[in-house]
Formats: sequence, C-alpha cells, structure tokens
Amino acid sequence: MLKVILGSTRDNTNNPRAPTALSLLLAKDSKGCTPLHYMSYSRQCPFSSLKHVMDYCKPTSHFNEDRTSVRVDPTLCTDEDGETPLHWALDGYMSSRRIKELTRYSLDAIMVNNHKNKTPFDQFVTNFVDTDWTIHDVCGREVWENIQSYLRVIRDNYRDIQHTHHGKRQGNFDPDIWMPLHFIAGSPYDFPPIFTDLALNYCKADLQKFDSNGMLPLHLACGRKIMSSIHHQQHQLQQNKSCKDAVSMKILKKFPRGSLKVVKKTKRLALHLAVEMKMPMPLIAALIKTNPKSLNIPDPVTKLWPYVLASVDNDKSLSVSYALLRADPSVLQLAKRVEQRSDNLTGPIMADDSEYDNHSLRRTVRRLTIRDTL
Repeated sequence: MLKVILGSTRDNTNNPRAPTALSLLLAKDSKGCTPLHYMSYSRQCPFSSLKHVMDYCKPTSHFNEDRTSVRVDPTLCTDEDGETPLHWALDGYMSSRRIKELTRYSLDAIMVNNHKNKTPFDQFVTNFVDTDWTIHDVCGREVWENIQSYLRVIRDNYRDIQHTHHGKRQGNFDPDIWMPLHFIAGSPYDFPPIFTDLALNYCKADLQKFDSNGMLPLHLACGRKIMSSIHHQQHQLQQNKSCKDAVSMKILKKFPRGSLKVVKKTKRLALHLAVEMKMPMPLIAALIKTNPKSLNIPDPVTKLWPYVLASVDNDKSLSVSYALLRADPSVLQLAKRVEQRSDNLTGPIMADDSEYDNHSLRRTVRRLTIRDTL
C-alpha cells in the first residue's frame, strides 16, 4: 500500500494535481506527528518500508516569498513535544540499521533538543536510568555493545555524508579500525556522558593507543570541533555545560600522562590543540598541571607559543593569554632567548631542555597555580 501511495505522487506521475511525496511526509496530525514519526517507532513497520520512505526524505532547499532560503528535512520535523523521528526511534530502542536509515542524508537530528532539553541519545539513555552500568558488568557490557552499534552507524554515515559533500573522506575516523573511545573523543557531535564512562570502563587500553593519524584519545578530545547545532540556543546550552562533564577532562583524569605525548605526525601536544580550539580554562589549567613544561613549548605547526596561540582569531580569548602569562611570566624571556638564538639558524624555533633547565623549579610552582576561572 505504501508503495502505491508514493507511486501515485507527482514525483512519479508528473501529474501537477497530485501531491508530492514530500508534502505527504511533512503532513502532521493533531499531535504534530508526521508519518515518519510513527514509522520510526513502530516495530510492526517493516524495515523495507522505512527504507523506501527514506528514499524521498533527502533534504531540499527552496526560496520563500521573501526570497530567503529554507531547508526542508523530514527527519527534523518535530511533534508537539519537540521530538524528531530519531527521538522516537531511540526512545523505542530500535535497531541500529533503522537509526542508520534515519540519519542517511543528515546527522542534524542528533543535535535537536526536545522541550525537555533532551537529544535523541539522551532519550535513549533515560530507558536505563535505574541501572549503574559501570558496576553491573553483565548489563553494562550488553548496553555498551548496543551503544557501539549505534556509534558505528553514526560514524559510517558521517563519513559517507562528508564524502558526498566534499568529494573526499574527512574526519579522524579510520574506516577499517573500530576504536570507540577514539570516535567519541574526536566526534563533532556530543553524546551523553555515560557513553564516555562506558568507553573508559571497557576500553581502558585504548587510552594509550594511537589511531591511524597518530593521535591519542586525549589529542582528539582537545582538538575536536563541535558541530553547530540546529538552533543557536541549543549550541549555547552545549557550550555552557560543566567542564567536569567534558570528554577531554574525563580522559585526562584517566590518563594524565597523555598530556606528555605528542601527535606522531605533527608533534603537537594536547595543550596546543586545546588552546587553538579555545577549550575552557579549567581544561587548559589541568593540562598544564600534568605537563608543566608544555607552557614553554611552541606549537610545531603554527610556531606560536601557547600564550600567543590563545589569542589568534579571537579577541575574547585574550583573557586566556593573560592567564597563561600569569602562570609563568618568564616564558617571555625564554621566547626572546630562543628567538635570538635562532637568528642564524634555519630550522623551526623550538626550545630545548637546556632552556628549561636554566629556569628554577619555582616557575613550575607558579605555573601550577594557574586560575581555573577568569
């Protein structure tokens, strides 16, 4: 029946009087639900039917009467509770292949908050609030396996979408090696904190493993770019989350020595990545406390000292630069000496261990008093 209905639309008959498939899929009932909402939640709906409907759900753009561009995406339609079809699917604990279909063309629905400020994956987590997954190992492993199946399809779709839009594979995700902790750490999308907790619990060994790009989970977490959410208010909500819940802070606490390791390809430290990405000051302070010397090491890529790198392309980050200088004002003298020494040299400007040895331990003590709040 579904194929008959969609087959009789204007898309397939070219009849100008017939409705378009998109208009049928965007039609809402009294509760604001579209057909895709019900198909996403119902286990009685065959997977083949959902797959067939998704063939008509590719996002499109058109101009309004005022000539402003409007993007239409059936997977982003919300009901009266502000929930997308993906909310319904994850709330119903649907299979990973259905989630893959719902995010086939766009992953934007992952970032949509309902009226209770819950994303689709937050909705999924509420089904298990009564279980401490990290203590009850049997239940925890089962849930972790299910979560991984979802994360895999998100990774695959993200890779395919980037390939479609940019003509090449993008991101730090190796298609042949599955490292869930690395994926969570480097993903442009925020996942519920319990995802990170489970990954750290069951994938502890991965904390010290480099991916195909020579990066540890800490490097990925400190250098990740957060995808802008659908609404600016949602983006602000994500940005204002406590740093204690940040992926990078959790990883650093589990593996502090990660701050001493450099990215194999670029030789950058986690501090360089965090400063460049304008990460919160508590994270930067924690990185310096675990690796005091990093404050005096120029970034191998930009050749800038951390306190200078913090101010690049963002006037608001000057406060971070000042905080770094307050932690160790002598870095200015060190930078000047290294610059003078390099006047007759052709290589990159770097400070060696002898420069650090010339500074007394008191600099380390001062550095450890860096302010966590500005």
